[in-house]
Amino acid sequence: MMKKLIFLLLLAPIALTAQNTDILPYIEVTGNAEDDVEPNKVVLSLSVSENENIKKESNTVAMENKISAFLKSIGTDPANFVVDKYNTNERYTIISGKNVTIKKYYKLTILNLSLLDTIITKCSEVGMDKISIFKIENTSIDSINNILLASAAKNARQKADAIASALGVSISNIQIVNANHFVEPNIVNANNFKMEKMLFSSEDAATGRTSSSLGLNKIHLNASVFIRFGIKQ
Repeated sequence: MMKKLIFLLLLAPIALTAQNTDILPYIEVTGNAEDDVEPNKVVLSLSVSENENIKKESNTVAMENKISAFLKSIGTDPANFVVDKYNTNERYTIISGKNVTIKKYYKLTILNLSLLDTIITKCSEVGMDKISIFKIENTSIDSINNILLASAAKNARQKADAIASALGVSISNIQIVNANHFVEPNIVNANNFKMEKMLFSSEDAATGRTSSSLGLNKIHLNASVFIRFGIKQ
């Protein structure tokens, strides 16, 4: 017991020294930077329902082939049009035999936004039930966020230097750094951009609908960096 007590007493100065480092003078600041960027990628969400007889050719498959062929004709990779999920329900009737109700969901990625209206028109014309914008992105958003974080860090340092100058002290070192970046608003599942009620004519689809001159909402990015700077007298 005595040996244990002596050991604890020997550790006490070390513990006191560690606690003293926590109360060294410091300045805490938060730097900010923000930017609005143009989207250059849109992901559409599409769906279709079909009641079909298993002995007949699927109208849904025929529609998929039309959309794929149309995408290829306008220079869009058909591989950007994929099945997201689907479900089926089977039932049997005396008149028509076995029927299958199919509900299919798709994702269609568009990188040339000038074709957005044209593609939506064609998908509606060939039989898609619902079309909405699922996601709006900028493909360079990660590198843009890194630039904003660097700007936010510089902003934090400028604030710290201004405070230190006013107090007659100087910055000695960096003790803590926390960084965050945000996308406002959340652009995933952007249901406020739904286009389900838009009406198109087959004539528009055949001649190639003129895309709107209006742009999509810009993506607002916000970066913040919290820094604790040590100071010296």
